Amino acid sequence: MKLKKPPRPQNDVQRLEELNSFKIIDTPQEREFDDLANLAAAVTGCECAIISFVDKDKVWFKAMVGFEGKFADRDESICSHAIMSDEIFEVNDLSLDERFKDYTIVSGEPFYKFYAGVPLVTGTGYSIGTLCVLERKKRKLSSSAKAALKAIARQIVFTLQAKKQRVEFEESQKVAKIGNWHYEINEKKISWSKQLFVIFGLDPKGVEPQFEEHIKSIHPEDRELWKTTVEKCSQDGEPYEIVFRGMRPNGETVWLKAFGEGIKNSKGKIVSMGGTCQDITKSKLLELKNEEIREVARKQLEEQKRFLSNTLDNMPAVVYAKDVEGKFIAINEVFRKLFKLTDEEVIGKTNHEVFPHEIAEAFRKNDLEIIKSKAVQESEELAIGSDGKRRAYYSLKFPYFDDEGNVIATGGVSLDITEKKEFERQAFHNAKLASIGELAAGVGHEINNPLTIVKGYAASILSRAEAGVLNNEILKKYLEQIDKASDRIAKIVQGLRNFSRFDDEGLAPINLNEPLTESVEMIRDIYGRSGVQLELSLPDEPLIIHGNSGKLQQVFINLLANAKDATKNQEERSILVNAEKTRDSIILTFKDNGEGISPEIQERIFDPFFTTKEVNEGTGIGLSISHTIIQEHGGQIRCESIVGKGTSFIIELPFLEKMHKPEGEEDVRPQLRKYKDLKALVVDDEEGIRFVLSEMLVEMGVIVKCAANGQEGMEIIEQNPKFDLIISDMKMPIMDGPTFVKEVRKSKSIQNQPKIVFITGGVNVDIEDENNELRDLVDGLLLKPFDKEKVAQVLNLAV
Repeated sequence: MKLKKPPRPQNDVQRLEELNSFKIIDTPQEREFDDLANLAAAVTGCECAIISFVDKDKVWFKAMVGFEGKFADRDESICSHAIMSDEIFEVNDLSLDERFKDYTIVSGEPFYKFYAGVPLVTGTGYSIGTLCVLERKKRKLSSSAKAALKAIARQIVFTLQAKKQRVEFEESQKVAKIGNWHYEINEKKISWSKQLFVIFGLDPKGVEPQFEEHIKSIHPEDRELWKTTVEKCSQDGEPYEIVFRGMRPNGETVWLKAFGEGIKNSKGKIVSMGGTCQDITKSKLLELKNEEIREVARKQLEEQKRFLSNTLDNMPAVVYAKDVEGKFIAINEVFRKLFKLTDEEVIGKTNHEVFPHEIAEAFRKNDLEIIKSKAVQESEELAIGSDGKRRAYYSLKFPYFDDEGNVIATGGVSLDITEKKEFERQAFHNAKLASIGELAAGVGHEINNPLTIVKGYAASILSRAEAGVLNNEILKKYLEQIDKASDRIAKIVQGLRNFSRFDDEGLAPINLNEPLTESVEMIRDIYGRSGVQLELSLPDEPLIIHGNSGKLQQVFINLLANAKDATKNQEERSILVNAEKTRDSIILTFKDNGEGISPEIQERIFDPFFTTKEVNEGTGIGLSISHTIIQEHGGQIRCESIVGKGTSFIIELPFLEKMHKPEGEEDVRPQLRKYKDLKALVVDDEEGIRFVLSEMLVEMGVIVKCAANGQEGMEIIEQNPKFDLIISDMKMPIMDGPTFVKEVRKSKSIQNQPKIVFITGGVNVDIEDENNELRDLVDGLLLKPFDKEKVAQVLNLAV
């Protein structure tokens, strides 16, 4: 008779990954597990107890009492059912249970009738196996026996996790070549980790050496240092760190770094010691080799110094050479005259001893790249001349090699290109605004996504309100999503509009204290949770200007957000906003204690789309928009910064006398009919788009499935190919819309092809072009942002 297969957990793939992480499958019996199986049999009074683990196709037995075997077929194992339960899985009479009566162990020897199994649940919530007991007669466990069985199951999981952690710890020690030890002073008992045996070339299965024996494995020249250090620690308990040489039985010498400390009891007496020992042979030998190489390099360079000096002094460019540590070993006459420095003030000194910190850091970074790549490199650098002005240089830097190909020094030739750079800067400044229109057109897709989310959430709120199923929790969640999406739109669209023109927005008399206070208070608590101390200092009198509160808040929030980001690496983060009134102006200062901004970045900081942030962390238009807004208000904004000390943005606005209040707007919503039992598949990588579109469809009676990309969509179709309509985004990761549509159209599992509609932001849509291969594969377009009426038009395709 064919057996009915037991069900499998929905998370079986992840469950198996968790099981395999313990490396317990098909391993020999171990006493600690055998003891727990025996205990389970004893407390329940059952003749058989088994610790099992449910693998992909087999159920493996790790420990057994009253049973023989190594594994069973997963499809004929009661344990496969037990792992599906959250509690004890108990069957009082297996022979009467339709699921199990034909199992071999039930219908034949040993004719088991009773089964009780506790799932072994890991800390991550996966049931990887069972602790089960069996009996050849019907019975029922008492509540105390069940409790004991659960406790033993928890101990099994604890044992598994401890074993796993022990193995991982040993593996990490092996990789890092670190061993640890512990010494009990009174008992004179020492214990070593497995890796410590390996470090000293001993068999890990052997016995730890005693003190007098172990000291023989210390290099003779280092024994006194080691012995004195360890004895001192045993007396005062103070931690120590030493580097010494060890000797292995085969005569090999190893370099070791050891840490140790004493452990005191409650009375302050040192009762034991512990520590670690790491094999640093490879790095130490490399260090010694580098010292030798540096010494040879110094001698070679000294011999060539006179010839090189004559060459350098006759070149019309700044010429210099440094050793691998960054110390100057030669400069030419142009260098001396430009910086008005003598050889005594430069030779033997590093970049940081000659130049300002920021410039020195840039020089050193370039030098290290030369040493690493062993190749000639071109770069543009800045330096400050004797007149205190910054000069730009085009530099060619190159390595010097010894006979073995090791880099022993770096050299460079730098030509002054300050005038050339100034010309380029002016040309860029004149051309940058001309590109705003082209750049703005490219953000259409990014605008339509959040706009669609806004419309969808708003429509869902209205529908739920009409149906009487709108509660505060749902309303808050939906409004938060609308707010996030609106911010994205405002950041890009309104930002670009503000930068380019303001003919649709007017200025009026306002009290600058109000938008400034609102901006600070709106984010004070949020920033406070990130450890940012935000302070606002305002005068008692109103600060009246001719302005626009909304646009000025945009400036303030942008400056505060930049200040917050600038302080992220500081232990104490602070932002100070100060406002003061002069005779005819208002001065606002936004000051942070961040890392500061380099002069070259300050030169570009108000350029459109210039950003130093990571991708998706900034649009690069915030400060350029702020600059335009302040100019529109007849004011000025400038940046003052010192690297390592912080940054201040100073805004100066003209003073005025009157006030102004804005007005509000109204909203409208559509009414739509139902589309009963229509089946649709929504495919879009934007979670918000999937949500709002599926909400609209469900409210109109449509049965909806969703996928995050074309590949997920194909997997859903393979399981259920009967869809009336597919609505898919065009640009998605893993499998994009066009590829997905082609796969759908050629799929043999789909008997009745659905209608297919593309979702698009409307940018560069050329599907209607007769030369586009997608023209005959899709039935329509759903343009973003969309509402229910537009979605209903799409549904009409499938009705």
